Amino acid sequence: MLTATKVVELGEVVSPPHFLKGNINMLDFIIFLLATFGLTMIVTNSFLFKWVRNWADTKNIYISKLFKCNQCFGFWAAIIVYILMIYGVYFILYGFIGSIFCYLIFLLIKPFIDKYD
Repeated sequence: MLTATKVVELGEVVSPPHFLKGNINMLDFIIFLLATFGLTMIVTNSFLFKWVRNWADTKNIYISKLFKCNQCFGFWAAIIVYILMIYGVYFILYGFIGSIFCYLIFLLIKPFIDKYD
């Protein structure tokens, strides 16, 4: 997905990415959904961002709720993912997708781990 970029001269008209024109293909839409879900789960539930959630608890009730609510943060995560897609930063999006994929696989096999462990 990462492609070489063309140097743009000052004043040159550049065609926006296809999804800015309202023409989003199914693959980009799936990437968008999975990356948004992955980013939301990482920030609102992971150990990695626990310190951010604890810090927000001490600062402001609304910011605290933002970092603990999947729906609230999901809105902002979608905006962040959309901006990353505009600039073609897919390697970060794939990280979010890989994270949520691993988490979902873990949830699927967790009953077997608990049973045979």
